[in-house]
This record gives sequence, structure tokens and C-alpha cells, in this order.
Amino acid sequence: MIYIDANDLGWRPFIEGWIMRVKDPAVQEVLLDLVEKWLGKLFRARSMQCKELVKCLDINIVQSLTRLMDAFFRTEKAISLDIPEKNEIYWALLEKWWCFALIWSFGATVNEDGRKVIDYFMRDIESMFPHSNTVYDYYINIEKNEWSSWEDKINATVWKPNPNMPYHKMLVPTIDSARNRYIL
Repeated sequence: MIYIDANDLGWRPFIEGWIMRVKDPAVQEVLLDLVEKWLGKLFRARSMQCKELVKCLDINIVQSLTRLMDAFFRTEKAISLDIPEKNEIYWALLEKWWCFALIWSFGATVNEDGRKVIDYFMRDIESMFPHSNTVYDYYINIEKNEWSSWEDKINATVWKPNPNMPYHKMLVPTIDSARNRYIL
């Protein structure tokens, strides 16, 4: 048995292997381009300017990214890998979902100041995000295929507690609970 430390091997073989499991060569090419466009800069920003609340190895961050993308490929019809004819809208949505996965993999373990750094670097790389707040304050609205505020998701439903529900069992919807429910 040979043991190779994850730090010696790095994250690149893992993500390249994940991309090669995608059967569509055009999607593979775009994913490789997205890796080159985003990952190096975000890794540098995260390691040099961010403090992590929970220390994670680079490989763990990439595993989280790929698991989120696998989930999105299965659940989001707009970026399904089974779509035979992929048009410009598909490719734009693929990058949005990639960025959403980056926010919640790269940016999930950093403190509040680190979130500002991740926000700055993501906006510096690509200007697709709304101008107000941070990238953490948005999700992809699947009806509109665009970024929407988590606050809009909460305001879309009127919450009223069940009259017979004990106070200690009430869960009042907040931006944080909406984010957590959506991502988890």
C-alpha cells in the first residue's frame, strides 16, 4: 500500500478526474475553462487573505464544489447533462451554478471578513452578480434563471405559526434558515 498525502497530490487530479467522468466533451471543455478561470485565484485569496472558522484542506473544498455541482446537474433541469443541444443560455447558466457552488464551497468556511474577500475576488473575476450586498446574499431563481436575493425567497411566503404549536418548536424563516435549507 502506498500512502500519498493530499497536500502532495493537490486538488487538480481530483477535479480533472471528476470532469473526465462527464460524458459530453463540450461540457468537459467548459468545466476545464471554469477551473482555470476561477479556482487558482480563489485558492490564493482564500489562503492569503481569509481566516477560516473551520480549517479545510484544498481537496476538501474541491470535493464540496464537485458534490454541489453533481447535485445541481441532477436537480436543475436548466443545466442537466442530458440536454442534447446546449445553447448560449445553457452555458451562461452553467457558469452561474458553478459560481453558486464556489460561494458555498470556497466561501463556506471563512469568517465574515473572509466573506468580503471572497465577494471581492468573485466580482473581480466576473461581473455577473448583482451590485448590492455580497455574493452570499443571492441564490439562482430557477423560474427567472437569474440571481435573486434570499430575502425575496423569504418574503414570497407569509409565515404564520400554527396556533397550537408550542413556542419552542417554532422555526421563524430567516435569510440564514432559507440559505441552509436550500443548500443542505
